[in-house]
Amino acid sequence: MNINEINVWLWILGILYSTIALNTLTGFIYTEQDIIFGLVLGVSAGIYFFGLRESIKKPQRRAAHLLIGTMFSSLLGLFKLLILLGSLLSGYLEQDFQFSVDSFNLSVIIGSVITLVIHLRIRKQFT
Repeated sequence: MNINEINVWLWILGILYSTIALNTLTGFIYTEQDIIFGLVLGVSAGIYFFGLRESIKKPQRRAAHLLIGTMFSSLLGLFKLLILLGSLLSGYLEQDFQFSVDSFNLSVIIGSVITLVIHLRIRKQFT
């Protein structure tokens, strides 16, 4: 990836995860209000924004922020996916299936798939 692609992805993912964090903090659209997870998503967005603060003359440092941010965001999505699967399994075993869209954060799961693809692309730059 060249420096322009890295800058664009840092901006896009920073804005995406700060929006998801704000949505999770407030419980505004299709999410439960979860203050702690919203703050963790805010830290994830901060990784991308701090990558933009790095010097433009050091593209490797910006790429490192993108690499760590995408890895962290992918792990957050995996965490939410495991919570979803646990909820589904619990409902199946207890024969009391109560599933709502608000109980899991679909935007985090979709965002983590995007960040996983970017992570696999940027990782090639470091190997």
